[in-house]
Amino acid sequence: MKKHCFLLILSFLLTASVYSQSVAINTTGAKPDESAMLDISSTVGGLLIPRVTVLQRNAIGSPATGLLVYQTNGVTGFYVYNGSNWDLIWAGSPSIDALSDGRVIGSSVYLGSSAGVLDDGTNNYNVGVGTQVLNQNIEGFFNVAAGHQALYNNTQSWNTAIGYQSLYNNQIGKYNTGLGFRSGYFNSSGSYNTSIGYGSNLYNETGSNNTIIGYQAGYGTALHNKSGNVFLGYQAGYSETGSNKLYIENSNSNSPLIYGEFNNDLLRVNGTLHIGNAYHFPLSDGTSGQVLSTDGSGALAWSTLGSGGGITQLNDLTDAKTGGNSVFLGSDSGGADDASDNRNSALGIASLYSNTTGLYNSAMGYRASYHNTTGNYNIIHGPFADYRNQGGSRNVMIGYQAGYSSANHSKSGNIRIGYQAGLGDTTDNKLYIENTISSTPLIWGDFDADSVRINGDLVVTGKLSGNFGIDDLNDGRAISSSVFLGDEAGGNDDGTDNKNTAVGYQTLKDATGELNIAFGYQAAQEMTTGNYNIAIGASANGNNLGGEKNVIIGNNAGFRFSDHNNSGNIFIGYSAGFNTDANNKLFIENSSSSTPLIWGDFEKDSVVINGDFGITGEWTGLGLDDLWNGRYNYGSVFLGRTAGENDYGANYNVGVGDSSMYANIDGWYCVAVGKNALYKLTSGLGNTAIGDRSIMKMTSGSYITGIGYAALHNNTIGEENTAVGSLALFANTTGDNNTAIGYESLHENKSGNSNSAFGRRSLHDNTTGHSNVAFGSETLSKNTLGKSNTAVGTFSMFWNNSGNENTGIGHFSLLNNDSGIQNTAIGDSTLLKNTIGSNNTALGTNALQENVAGNTNTAIGSYALHKNTVSQNIAVGDSALFSNTTGLENTAVGSNALSSNQSGNYNTALGFKTLLTNTASSNTAVGSFALLKNTTGEDNAALGDQAMQRNTIGDNNVAFGTRALLYNKEGNENTAIGSDALGNNEYGDYNTAIGTYAGNGPGFIVNNSIALGHGVAVNTNNRAEIGNTSMTWIGGQVTWSTFSDARMKENIKEDVSGLDFIMKLRPVSYHVKKDGIDRILGVRDDRDYPEKYDIEKVKQTGFVAQEVEQAALESGYNFSGVRKPENENTPYSLSYAQFVVPLVKAVQEQQEEIEELKQQIITSTATKEDQSGSQGSMNTYNGNVISDSSGYAEVHIPGIPDSGQIEYRYQLTVIGDFAQAIISKEISGNQFEIRTDKPNVKVSWQVMGEWSDVKDKK
Repeated sequence: MKKHCFLLILSFLLTASVYSQSVAINTTGAKPDESAMLDISSTVGGLLIPRVTVLQRNAIGSPATGLLVYQTNGVTGFYVYNGSNWDLIWAGSPSIDALSDGRVIGSSVYLGSSAGVLDDGTNNYNVGVGTQVLNQNIEGFFNVAAGHQALYNNTQSWNTAIGYQSLYNNQIGKYNTGLGFRSGYFNSSGSYNTSIGYGSNLYNETGSNNTIIGYQAGYGTALHNKSGNVFLGYQAGYSETGSNKLYIENSNSNSPLIYGEFNNDLLRVNGTLHIGNAYHFPLSDGTSGQVLSTDGSGALAWSTLGSGGGITQLNDLTDAKTGGNSVFLGSDSGGADDASDNRNSALGIASLYSNTTGLYNSAMGYRASYHNTTGNYNIIHGPFADYRNQGGSRNVMIGYQAGYSSANHSKSGNIRIGYQAGLGDTTDNKLYIENTISSTPLIWGDFDADSVRINGDLVVTGKLSGNFGIDDLNDGRAISSSVFLGDEAGGNDDGTDNKNTAVGYQTLKDATGELNIAFGYQAAQEMTTGNYNIAIGASANGNNLGGEKNVIIGNNAGFRFSDHNNSGNIFIGYSAGFNTDANNKLFIENSSSSTPLIWGDFEKDSVVINGDFGITGEWTGLGLDDLWNGRYNYGSVFLGRTAGENDYGANYNVGVGDSSMYANIDGWYCVAVGKNALYKLTSGLGNTAIGDRSIMKMTSGSYITGIGYAALHNNTIGEENTAVGSLALFANTTGDNNTAIGYESLHENKSGNSNSAFGRRSLHDNTTGHSNVAFGSETLSKNTLGKSNTAVGTFSMFWNNSGNENTGIGHFSLLNNDSGIQNTAIGDSTLLKNTIGSNNTALGTNALQENVAGNTNTAIGSYALHKNTVSQNIAVGDSALFSNTTGLENTAVGSNALSSNQSGNYNTALGFKTLLTNTASSNTAVGSFALLKNTTGEDNAALGDQAMQRNTIGDNNVAFGTRALLYNKEGNENTAIGSDALGNNEYGDYNTAIGTYAGNGPGFIVNNSIALGHGVAVNTNNRAEIGNTSMTWIGGQVTWSTFSDARMKENIKEDVSGLDFIMKLRPVSYHVKKDGIDRILGVRDDRDYPEKYDIEKVKQTGFVAQEVEQAALESGYNFSGVRKPENENTPYSLSYAQFVVPLVKAVQEQQEEIEELKQQIITSTATKEDQSGSQGSMNTYNGNVISDSSGYAEVHIPGIPDSGQIEYRYQLTVIGDFAQAIISKEISGNQFEIRTDKPNVKVSWQVMGEWSDVKDKK
């Protein structure tokens, strides 16, 4: 054969052509290319270079640079040796990790030189594309960076940067978005910024909450820190470094087209503002006090109010309101008042701001009694006075921050008078009169103890008896008929009978006039000759020298900057009449306004109220009948042209407005306010119409309420309807028992009954639908025929048309429902896209949001079944079945359970993040993290915390117990019962493990194994182990039986070694080392229990497996009783039952030897006659021999006669094999030769020799 191979190679070489040291190999005889040493060409075949495995490639000794091989496993392909390493040659990359500048680490993906180079490899979920992106990031997560050095210095999370050096300097800022060249470049710690455009928000360093869109928008010229801005347009806000600004502009102008200040609720349009092409605002600013007026064609201009202009009631003011017999004047004054009959009065910005149900309170000053909610009978005058009191009652606080506290409280019964009097004190029933922050006020009292303390030179601590005079005080004097209390009070009084009274520092200091009263710091300080004046309040009536008959009450009231002699004035309120040069005037105001709330002229008997005017008591002056358009008629009151014109009965109606209740004849107890309100009503009871044309067309009907412009305008015979809001129930004609509150609510309803609509345009299109409830703006707005629906929340069930018996609670809940019935949606955007799906239940924000036509689904929890479109799924828990779109009959209970499932069917997931990434079908997972990473694996069942947590594509597995089959990824048809059972299995199939920690060791791929018992480890294929290493007995009632049917066997040979093998064995006794066994098997057994080491106490008998293996090897015997380890964690083992076979063979061989010896004994004694006589002889010889590897065997016969022999007879029998044996050489001397057609064949031989004299006799 070797000769043939040599000739073939020689023939091949002869077909090659050699030309000038170049070689060409082809079938055409073409010459080689001159540039090639070897030129191979073919159209029917290729060049096959050496094919090796990874191990074989790495075993090549000293490979030459440029050596080429093809690798057949691992990452297959052509590899070339570069002198130090093997390089893979390919046209593309099978994975990012295979790229020189790409890698996947943890859950992050990086592509580009030095991209994410410091990533700690945990599940950070970052994506970086570009050189040096996320270069400094270690553990920041959920970041996306694309572009050279994008997010270069980032260490935080949730940032997105796309563009060259976008968000380059960001370090600890989070939730930032940068899109464009160097967008947000200098941002270091600012968060929640959105920067889109070349150089947008470039120099902002720590500012947050900015939204900046446009080329160099918010660019800046130096580092700065701006926050809360919105810039939109080319270079919009280019130089702006302030915060809370709005710029909409297409240049770097500092006066953009649209400018705003969010913190001041300011919006400015630096140009012409067109609203619906109807109104055109002027470009210039008006002057103080001017208003906008229209020319009737849409052009607006500034104009000055005429003498007849102005508001007619307090409610017309933007910073005033009345309600519940309360009056509030000032921005946010009484902001939370519930409008019930509280009878409060508040004057000043945010005074009584938080009051809800408190009664009979009076507050004057900026944020006076700001936090009061339920307190009653309080009088609070002064900025921030009694600021933190919430529920206290019967307090009197006068002065700046009087009774102020830094924490909320409910103190009651206190009197605090003076600047910051009682500041910080939260006790009850105390008196403080002081003009500074002091715990020892000038005058202190305890109403509970009936105690007063004067903290001055005189201290009264108990009861006082006898006479006590003001003159005894160091700051008090009684001069003639005058009394002065306070430093320098009445200091220059002339001591005559002036009858003046003054309390306060420098009050009436220079007065010589008579019958003056001054109370307060420097009140009437400059008064000299004036008489009959009253000045109460700090600096009240200041600089008045000789004025008379003034009544001035309030800090700075009547104060002027220059000396004056104004007389006959009444000024009441803080700064009332401040710097006013007038006589005989009335000012009631809480500011220095020249147009006070109440102004009067005593000389002209004139009063002007600059605000709303209401009368709550009896009017005893001018009567309605005295008005040209008013009439009082037997209990009825009508005010307005032709109002109640036909009503002349004692019907107790009220009609206010042009033609209100015009046709009424027999209607009783009706109220109509507004033009044409209840216009056609002739008869009916208890109707209320407030608003222009409200309930205009109804002729008869009772108990109808319409409040708002054209509310119930077309109602004719519909009864017991209530409409509040402009155009509410506008089209209703015959519908009964409807309630509509809000602009255009139930606008189109004609005959629908028992509907309730609360909110702007709620149930707007409803015509005949009945028994619907809509609460919130635009709720059930498009409903026309649907009935028995309930919608609560803005735009809830907006598009519902004919769907019935649905419930939607939450913003956008069931927004698009058209005809679906019996759905329940509770939570923001729940069942948002449902149109025809029915019998669905969604509870939680965005639950079942994408469902359109799916039926009978149940979703409980935020984003549960968020993307579902089909039917019969159940999801309970945050984001449970979040991605499900077409999967049917799935059940998910637990946060994120089956979150990634899209089309998988018949899955059941119970527990936190169970089947989180699943997309397949028919899986069951019970327990937190069970089947967490399953993707396409099907028909799996996992019960227990983290059971089959890492399974991805494995099918038909069963895991019962905590962490059972924990690491299984692709293994199929495994069964694990017990905590951590088969916990290390990753890829193995068909394994069964029962017991805690039962299964294979880490790192082993094992198939078709069985492990029964605690900690039993099987680390090789096709192996079953019962009982752990502490087990001392395994058994049963009957013996173990092994299949041995001939129908199951082939290649049957009788080649078992017998005595030779048995004689080499060494029987021994021994004790096992349990911990040693566990260490080899990789068994985890940390527990301690009494019987753990009982196995070490048992004296064992048997063999040493390595010795048995060596004995079999020496005997040339392939003994199946020795199980050689397949890896370092698998021990040698012996199957003692297998020893029966060689033992049987040994017995057989012994018996053969015995028989042979017996035969030899019988036949070796030949009957010999004396050869000298005529008698002959016949000898028989036999034995066994084995042919050699060439099929030859030589047989030696001792003691054979060497004379007289004339003939031999041979008999050959092959033993234990199918073979043939022949005599190749007959006896010569004392030996002969046997030839077999196979090597190593055992032959039994027999030779009989017959001598001549015997033959002759025959």
